[in-house]
Amino acid sequence: MIKTVYFDGQAVVLLDQNKLPQDIVYEKCTSPEEVAAAIRTLKVRGAPLIGVTAAFGMALALKNYPVAKDDLEGYFLEVKRLLAATRPTAVNLFWALQEMEKVFKESLPRGVETIAARLMAKAQEMHDQDISVNKLIGENGEKLLREQSRIMTICNAGALATCGYGTALGVIRAGVEKNKIARVFACETRPVLQGSRLTVWELKRDNIPVTLITDNMAGYVIKTGKIDAIITGADRIAANGDTANKIGTYTLAVLADYHKIPF
Repeated sequence: MIKTVYFDGQAVVLLDQNKLPQDIVYEKCTSPEEVAAAIRTLKVRGAPLIGVTAAFGMALALKNYPVAKDDLEGYFLEVKRLLAATRPTAVNLFWALQEMEKVFKESLPRGVETIAARLMAKAQEMHDQDISVNKLIGENGEKLLREQSRIMTICNAGALATCGYGTALGVIRAGVEKNKIARVFACETRPVLQGSRLTVWELKRDNIPVTLITDNMAGYVIKTGKIDAIITGADRIAANGDTANKIGTYTLAVLADYHKIPF
């Protein structure tokens, strides 16, 4: 399984996704400022991973609480604001920070070391829970696929966007385990190329058959009958089922509707 974030006892260690696919580089963040910079500059991306990374950043801040400061709560809120400002559109980020604040407030009568340990335990719990939820999404999603399915996807909603398994690609991984996937067609996903740089890299790493296509090839590939289903991530899902996701997803949804392909 791809490790995207973990705590090594002294630092939050992140896979620098800006360097993929050419180089696999893990960066050690020893301060909340470095964690915030990693999120802001897209070294870390994907809503679930951003949230968990921020949680580790909060825990790290309390573990390294500056002795010179005499306002623990003020410092906590200062770090929370720093991390919240990194990706204002990432709902998981704010959820994670709120969860960490709950633990902080419940632990306030305790000493700094105890509070830091509880925050680190909460961040690790979020990490492990994300993988469990992703696998459950995969188990449920693969039931919708037929044998030898050819799947189209866009952007990256895989291990690299989460803590190690993936949401949209989690369905594909679960499908592979049941021998249901013949091939994945990954759109390049301009302008940052998360499809070509990240999705193709992690699928090839797991020996899952994948073909990279340019974004403007999607309609032609679907028309020629090469696609059985389209699976994408969802940055937002409204109560009525409407979704919002990476630019280009709407195009695939319209094409799927026209060609009567499950989306």
